Amino acid sequence: MVWFWILTIAMILMGLWFIIPPLISKKSAVSVESDEVNVAIYKQKLSELDNNEENLTDEQIKQAREELEQGLLQDVASKPVTTPAKELNKKTRYQIAALLGILIPVLALLLYAELSPPQWTQLVQYDPTKVAEAKSKLPSIDAMVAKLEEKLQQNPKDPKGWALLGRSYFVMQRYQEAANAYAQANQLAGGKDVDNMVDQAEAMAMASNGNMQGQPEQLVGRALAIKPEHPKSLWLAGTAAFQAGKFQHAIRHWEKLYNMHPDKNNEGAQVLQKQITQAQARLDGKAPAPAAQQTQTASKSKTEVNVTVSLDSKLKARTSPNDTVFIFARAVQGPPMPLAIVKKLVKDLPITIKLNDSMAMMPSMTMSSVPKIYVGARVSKSGNATPQSGDLQGRSAPLTTGKSQKLKLTISQEVL
Repeated sequence: MVWFWILTIAMILMGLWFIIPPLISKKSAVSVESDEVNVAIYKQKLSELDNNEENLTDEQIKQAREELEQGLLQDVASKPVTTPAKELNKKTRYQIAALLGILIPVLALLLYAELSPPQWTQLVQYDPTKVAEAKSKLPSIDAMVAKLEEKLQQNPKDPKGWALLGRSYFVMQRYQEAANAYAQANQLAGGKDVDNMVDQAEAMAMASNGNMQGQPEQLVGRALAIKPEHPKSLWLAGTAAFQAGKFQHAIRHWEKLYNMHPDKNNEGAQVLQKQITQAQARLDGKAPAPAAQQTQTASKSKTEVNVTVSLDSKLKARTSPNDTVFIFARAVQGPPMPLAIVKKLVKDLPITIKLNDSMAMMPSMTMSSVPKIYVGARVSKSGNATPQSGDLQGRSAPLTTGKSQKLKLTISQEVL
């Protein structure tokens, strides 16, 4: 659309360039008097005669000169009377140039509209219905992942393909399948690809509700042995240490990662600082143990969102009363795991619930541990926490943590 108009304007300006500048130019044609032309011709012939004297007799030369002179006199005497062309004055030239500058673009567009097919207007009109229709024809994530799976069946020794499949599964929250794909990519890379190892560890932890103990922690340890300053490895190593109650180790990993941040005001750096503060408080014995904290802070949460969730009436026919509804809070920037989550049914909607720190899946990852969160709600036809094509969802704008607030959320979009 934009390029169409750019090309159209460029072509019109190019046409005007060949018309307007010559029209308003100060230069005018110079007329040459006809007698001056005749004199010039006479002089040229006379010069030719002089150059050829040695081949002619004196009588022939004399006769030739007389003929030239008589011919010149006849031409001058009989020349037609010419009227010099009138030169347009400056004001008139500029008026004509301005008129053409307006008429040419207008007539060009009108002519194009008249001669072109009716469909040309689609280039200059935005039709939301047709845009939505075009989007609906795009392949779904499931279709693209299925195509990638098919390619890997044909070429199973492609580590980059397996890593891409792992990332796709992770986005779809198919964590165990993501872990398996990353494991395949890691094996094909000789067990030395740090990114694959760490991504596999994260996917395995997410498949176990965020638990980093066991193989996930071992994979992160191997990654750090290869690349000690790998950011994601440091984050996950600190998380694993915190879960195991090794707060000094958690602080060491997180402080190293914090010092690597070029901007300490960055949200990621602020999250790290809060995690370090929590770990230090646990180390100093100034904070309750994780299990105790979950029972004691239910009514004392720093962050609480009272969210009213409803279903758009236009989508009601596409659901059944017993479809599962997940209502959750996630960090705007940070780990993808929910910071709080509640499970309901479509027949319960509209419903108002409270999301707070007591609902954290991990003691260290509460709603109050991050600067900003968003609240989402999703209708799952399968009852699976993994989003599927055809599920319905809604999402809030970013919310600042550290206070109690109310929110209205409508489920009004389809998962593609």
